[in-house]
Amino acid sequence: MAEVEEAEAGATSTSTTNEKQETVAISEADVERTKQILAKRQENSEVKRIYAGMKRSEILQYKPTAISEKDGLYGISEYIVEVIKDDYTNIERIIEIPKDLSQQSGGNDARLQFQVEMMKYFLIEVGFFVVFLSVQCNNTNCNKMQATSKFRYRCSAHRKPKDCNAIQYCVHTLDLFTERLNHKDYNICSPTFSKIPEKKAKKDIGDLCRRVYRIFAHAFFHHQQLFDKYESKHLLCTRFISFFKKYQLVPAALFKREIQIPAASLYFNRQQRKEKLRQYFIRQQQLDKQQRTELANARRHASLSQDDFMKNSAVAELDSDEIY
Repeated sequence: MAEVEEAEAGATSTSTTNEKQETVAISEADVERTKQILAKRQENSEVKRIYAGMKRSEILQYKPTAISEKDGLYGISEYIVEVIKDDYTNIERIIEIPKDLSQQSGGNDARLQFQVEMMKYFLIEVGFFVVFLSVQCNNTNCNKMQATSKFRYRCSAHRKPKDCNAIQYCVHTLDLFTERLNHKDYNICSPTFSKIPEKKAKKDIGDLCRRVYRIFAHAFFHHQQLFDKYESKHLLCTRFISFFKKYQLVPAALFKREIQIPAASLYFNRQQRKEKLRQYFIRQQQLDKQQRTELANARRHASLSQDDFMKNSAVAELDSDEIY
């Protein structure tokens, strides 16, 4: 019996050793494969894929490729995302119609396709902006959709326009125009798609620009700190206004009726844009540092006050017969 037990123990230890060796072998193979992938990554730095060992900040940081070089159906939207991620401060380049698109589709068709795809992506970006605002913008703080105390907007996403609080107005507006711009008339993958109806597209885009602009106006006049912080990192409002002004998507008479966000608070000047952003980030760092110092001092003062209270307060001693 003892010999059988020893034999079983020996077999178990041998199998365990083999498993460990296999594990080590697999791990070494993975390491070798990782090295090969990283070597290929250095050789083919322009290949768009996520490699092993990539940092989060490096993912999707690709140089834009021409629309004519893209194989899929969503070349225009892919190009827009790539150009924004490449340099969000180069607004003029982002909103310019690519030359190869004009050559492929012809002048007016290319212009309209680009405008529709850009507006679709604006809706996505403004959605992220609304989520960012929702920290402060809620039914308690903003129970009416206003830009200033003089301008109040009614929500037209209903059969009859009605008053919604600010965050509901933002969400309803984005839902409404997301539904419109994903209609089969604008969907290049739709089997019935042949050409974008120009008259309908201009009306939908014009309405979208005016109503989405009101979201920015509300954010500026009621949540200016959040607006400035988000704008410095994305230039979303500046790019949005620059886009619809460049292509005259909103008649000047209608836009003048809207409450105007001061141009000095945005980044329209191309020559001064990066310097203005740099100064903003410096001021923000100084403000954050000051707030951290004040918070630390307040905590220290509160701790000292509590210690002094415990030292100087008279504590009444109770007799044993009073304790019950």
